[in-house]
Amino acid sequence: MPQLVRVLLVLLALIWVGVSRANDQDKERRFSLAYSKGPVQHPSKYPSVSVVDSVFNRKTDVVLEDYLVSLDEVYYCEDRCIVLASLSSSGNRSLYIIDLPTAKVVYTTWCFFPVPSPDRKWIAFEKFYPRGTPLEIMWPALLVVAANDTDPSPVQVFPDEESKPDEVSRVHYSILPDVVWSEESDQFVFLGKHGESGWDMPQDVYFVLVKFKKGVVQPAKRSRIDVQSFVRADQNPERVGFMAEKLVIEDGRVKGKLYPQSYRIRDTFAFDLKSIEEERPLGIKDIVEPASIAPTN
Repeated sequence: MPQLVRVLLVLLALIWVGVSRANDQDKERRFSLAYSKGPVQHPSKYPSVSVVDSVFNRKTDVVLEDYLVSLDEVYYCEDRCIVLASLSSSGNRSLYIIDLPTAKVVYTTWCFFPVPSPDRKWIAFEKFYPRGTPLEIMWPALLVVAANDTDPSPVQVFPDEESKPDEVSRVHYSILPDVVWSEESDQFVFLGKHGESGWDMPQDVYFVLVKFKKGVVQPAKRSRIDVQSFVRADQNPERVGFMAEKLVIEDGRVKGKLYPQSYRIRDTFAFDLKSIEEERPLGIKDIVEPASIAPTN
């Protein structure tokens, strides 16, 4: 009899584990987004978006208020959904965070170059400030927002809130379009500069590193790059560019490939992220080998 009881207990345990796993799987796939990508054929219509509840076989329409040209990308993060849409052909994007159980938009904004983290918990994006002012005194700011926050609110990480552009000249901040996330989604890096319009000298160019600890955005760290150290001794270009064709985070380093220039000693680099975190100046002598990077697709 004890043996029979033991067998029954084992069977009950296996059934319980199976039911628990099934419930978890049902929870994971209970909500999804049904949508038409676009482009919109009729000027009076938006791309249609609905939340589908597989448990109750119910579809609930979601109202997207902005005028959208197309719906481009959809990412899931637990019970939230990130939707990236195009507002125009000029690169303007609209970002939505949708709460799937309630089929409500909990956050939306217009932006440029939105990049979700690999785990989809964060979205980094660019905006221009101050709005309603001449272009020459506007500057880009990089913000991040957490998709799973109860009330998502963006945090400006670059430049810091106290930074202001030079309102007399065209000297202001610029950001390389896409940030690069680590696979662990705990940090990202990008190239920034403070100087004249464009990516030639004279200007200050630097790497900016943003880290996340226990779900909290940490203050940005930046390291100035000695771009002249990349110039050949027999060359004396009037203007020196430093713009990356590709960036990756790998093995605790940021690796990159620059757009080629004949006056440059080399076009590849790899710098320790620790150096950026400590805000140490970086030059060609600080490159950590190997600095090879896979060719751009």
